[in-house]
Amino acid sequence: MAKAFTAGISALQWVADAYTVAFAALMLSAGGMSDRLGSKRIFQTGLLLFGIASTGCGFAWSIGSLIAFRALQGIAAATMPPPEPLSGNALAQFRAQTSVALARIQKVENIIYADAGDTAAPVAATKAKKSAKTKA
Repeated sequence: MAKAFTAGISALQWVADAYTVAFAALMLSAGGMSDRLGSKRIFQTGLLLFGIASTGCGFAWSIGSLIAFRALQGIAAATMPPPEPLSGNALAQFRAQTSVALARIQKVENIIYADAGDTAAPVAATKAKKSAKTKA
C-alpha cells in the first residue's frame, strides 16, 4: 500500500485509525438514533453505507480517499450493533462454547511449552505419567 499510494507510515497508520476513531465516536450516538428511528432502518442504512464505503476502499485513488472511505466504514459499522443482547439460553451457550474453546487453547499451549522445553505443571505431570507407563 505504501508503494501504491506513495504514503508514509503516519498516513498508513491513519488508514487503520480512521475506522477506529469514527466507530468509537459514533457508537453511542448510533444507538440513540436506533431507538428514535428504528433499529431495523438504521441497521439496513448502515449495512448499505458499509458496502458503499468498502467499494470505495477498493477503488481508492489516493491515500486521502482511502482514509476517508475507512472513516465512512467506521461510521457505518457503528450503526450495526448486535441484534439483541445475550441473555438466558444464548448466554449459557456462549459460556459453554467459550469454556470449550479455552480448554482447547490450553491444550495447544501445553504442547507448545512442552516442545519448547518449558515444563509447565500440567505438561510435566502428563510426561511423568507417560514415562511411568512405558517403564512398567
